[in-house]
Amino acid sequence: MRENILRELPDIKGIISDLPFGEVILGFVLWFVVTILFIVIVLGIITIIGKAKVLQKAGKPWWGAIIPFYSSWLLVEISGLKWWFWLFICGDLVLSITGAYYFIQFTGLLSLFGWFCCNYNLARKFKLNAVGYAFGLTLLPFIFYPVLGFGVMPKYEAKTKVSPYGPFPENN
Repeated sequence: MRENILRELPDIKGIISDLPFGEVILGFVLWFVVTILFIVIVLGIITIIGKAKVLQKAGKPWWGAIIPFYSSWLLVEISGLKWWFWLFICGDLVLSITGAYYFIQFTGLLSLFGWFCCNYNLARKFKLNAVGYAFGLTLLPFIFYPVLGFGVMPKYEAKTKVSPYGPFPENN
């Protein structure tokens, strides 16, 4: 039975080779995918190096930037946020563990919100324009983390008073 189904399925290479310039199209698609993959890997490495320098300026271990969830925890810690903002940042992991699959479509927005709050406080700790750098660190981390980490001017000020809720003031 299985052999009959496999015989009836079209061979994708045969279909592409029957098209005029089929191999050229397949080669272009492969080249495009490999190029995009290479760019994503390079930008990821640049971001990790920038985060390592930011963590080093804040007095945390630089190698913490390499470990995925630990680096998020360290950034939440040095930005002065409440611990549960880490759950926002890692929302898809938390929801998949709890089995709340109905809310999984909101995890991207929840994660962006958590990163924005974290980056807002991080920019305030570096005495920079909080809103501008928060958007930059959230949406273009491969540019802004190296600028923050390797920049001479921004110094990390641990004693800077920030809200534990990011851009939202703390109600006393």
